[in-house]
Amino acid sequence: MADAAVYAGLFLTAFAAATFLPLASELPLGGLLLGGQHSAALLVAVASLGNRSEEHTSELQSRFGI
Repeated sequence: MADAAVYAGLFLTAFAAATFLPLASELPLGGLLLGGQHSAALLVAVASLGNRSEEHTSELQSRFGI
């Protein structure tokens, strides 16, 4: 369960950092990578997915005028 919370938090941080919010998703990702307790490939994949998901969300918002 703790692993799921780590990955969910990383996803949300990457998602929010891709918006206008002044966040740096690289810092949590770097900290988790340096900690060495989680799969590096999975961490990068989750962070990338969060970032790309927000880009698609923004595209849909602009397309539908939300």
